[in-house]
Amino acid sequence: MSFTLDEAAALLLGEKLLVSSLDIDSLQDFKQALNKIRAVISSTDKDYLSSLDTDLEVLPTGSQFPIDDGEKDTEEPRSLNQKGALHSGDRWLRECRSSIVRRQVVEIGYAALSRHQHTVREIEPIGLFYYSWHWHFIAWCRLREAYRDFRLDRILSFLPKAEQFARPKGRAITWRVVLAVAV
Repeated sequence: MSFTLDEAAALLLGEKLLVSSLDIDSLQDFKQALNKIRAVISSTDKDYLSSLDTDLEVLPTGSQFPIDDGEKDTEEPRSLNQKGALHSGDRWLRECRSSIVRRQVVEIGYAALSRHQHTVREIEPIGLFYYSWHWHFIAWCRLREAYRDFRLDRILSFLPKAEQFARPKGRAITWRVVLAVAV
């Protein structure tokens, strides 16, 4: 059996989400299965997963699945997908993962909730994390010249540019900075 890089990355995302939702034995079983996948993929793909693992975080907020929680996010209604499963509307997750690892500048169309306006921004993505039932894309926003938190379900368009960037030393990022930006 073989896995594509996107399939392996999806399993890594699943591991991050399951940390606070599974018992220790089940989580250990999941991690062992993921390690078996890592053992058979190419070294380039291993590097990709390692980089993604570093730039991705899930904040524990009780149950990680809103269907288990009576207090659902009422800002925006969730919908059921074609199979009847709850769908949060978080899009672009695969594209975000890829742009982070590739250090690729991205142009996004974004619907800011606070001002009810749409803007187009060029951003330098640095991390993804999950809190309040949504994935959040943390990036250096060239328009605002500061780190910003972009909720994936509010990204209207996503266009990776050919331009790559290096994290400047003056803008070193840690998860403490990410949390300050997002929370």
